[in-house]
Amino acid sequence: MNQPHSTKVFRFSVAVVAVLGLLGIAGWLGHITALQGVAPEWATMKPITCFSFLFSALALGLFEKPGLGTRVAQVISLMLLAVGILSLQHNLLVDKWLMADLAAAVSTPWLQTLRFVLR
Repeated sequence: MNQPHSTKVFRFSVAVVAVLGLLGIAGWLGHITALQGVAPEWATMKPITCFSFLFSALALGLFEKPGLGTRVAQVISLMLLAVGILSLQHNLLVDKWLMADLAAAVSTPWLQTLRFVLR
């Protein structure tokens, strides 16, 4: 049976996301820096990002299965959304605290301005 082109592209995309997640996890477990990121010049993926890639590939793959597969995919998607929101909130708070401490420690005019803006 011949599959439509969009189905092939969808499945290929799911496979690419899953492989990227698995390679990232393998890089972190094996301490292989070349596998910890998508490209060497980019920042490395954190383990939570690798697991998020893997679970999003799982969720996307399950969306093709009607019934229980779709429900499980929806639950996984909601959990990934919560992880993303919590990670973003954590990063913003940590960056705000770090920048405020840096602005307090160094007395250059532009950092004092930054400290004023962050209040």
